[in-house]
Amino acid sequence: MKIFMVLCIVSLLVSASFAQNVDLIKDKTAESNFNPHVSMDIQAQKLFLGEIEDSDNLDQLFGRANFGMRYNSESFNAGLILRSYPAGFGYSPLIHVEFDDWDWVLKEEREQVSKIQVLEAWAQYVFPNLSVKIGRFNTDNSVFSYFGNYLDLDPDPKFLSHYHSHNALMLTNTTGPVTSSIMLGVGDEKLNRGYLRIHEEIKPTENLTIALGYRSNIFDRVHFKDQELSHRMNAKLSFEIVKGLVSYLDLGIIDSKVKIPKFPFDKLWDLYMADTLVQENWVTFEDWTAEWYKTSFPRTYERTAPLLLGMKIPTGGYLDLLALEVQFRNIREASDGKKLDAALFATKSIGERTLFSISVFSNPESNTLKDLGLGLRFSSLLM
Repeated sequence: MKIFMVLCIVSLLVSASFAQNVDLIKDKTAESNFNPHVSMDIQAQKLFLGEIEDSDNLDQLFGRANFGMRYNSESFNAGLILRSYPAGFGYSPLIHVEFDDWDWVLKEEREQVSKIQVLEAWAQYVFPNLSVKIGRFNTDNSVFSYFGNYLDLDPDPKFLSHYHSHNALMLTNTTGPVTSSIMLGVGDEKLNRGYLRIHEEIKPTENLTIALGYRSNIFDRVHFKDQELSHRMNAKLSFEIVKGLVSYLDLGIIDSKVKIPKFPFDKLWDLYMADTLVQENWVTFEDWTAEWYKTSFPRTYERTAPLLLGMKIPTGGYLDLLALEVQFRNIREASDGKKLDAALFATKSIGERTLFSISVFSNPESNTLKDLGLGLRFSSLLM
């Protein structure tokens, strides 16, 4: 089975490489289809929680530069997006973790360094009614990238960051009002893990869109015979009532991972013994961790059913976008009982090179809707 999967992927890569050589020769002279751009973002976020007086001025602040290139033609498309984060401005990776036997605590060491992130790097080969896309690319079916996108992500709100990056091969077929896509995603660098993603979108009328999706880590079973499978399904509906006034919903059924406590204090002795066993070569750390996880946290997944209801509101051209969204979920671990989140979003462009994005939302870490959060992003197109 493994050999068959590898041969399939190799054959697809070879055929894609051949198609690329032919198409690039045809399209090399079409320089107008090559569109490079450089932009910058500065983003800040503040969460208000009760009457805490010693809270930080901001809960998040970072800046980054974005470098993008796009190439489009009738038979071949490609995209590349790089993000660069400067040192000490929003990126401090964890470089060392040590368990202190004396104080019985985990000590973390972080370093402020610059970071370059490959957000997208993909090639797409276009045929009549069919396209083949390979590489790294994102899926974001939400309106403001805060709620939604349940086919790929859990219902944890993230300001302007609720998208998912795939390292995958995707086949897309368009027949009339129906667009179907099948994705084979890679889960690790050794091809031991992977997932199947199926998405169907139907546009029966100009103002109505219906979408259904399914995703599962079924390819994990090829290498890990006892791997627990997770399943995700979602249904989306978008309807434009009048010009500019759009109502939409997104329903997800998700097997999301059970979150492990930040530090399991009741397992300290087990952790200490594990360190001893590893040092004495009685067991590998990976094997011990897997067994400890199964015995300490027997439930790997739990089923959640988030529902997003939203409305795009026309502003007569004063704003580029104004949207109100409410998210319901049947399970909520971050608070004592609040199962509802709400958010108001707005974007406003100034000239052709500047965009402001702002959002007021319910604090996801609070158990009441009275505690709010504020997010702001400044974006500028440099070239």
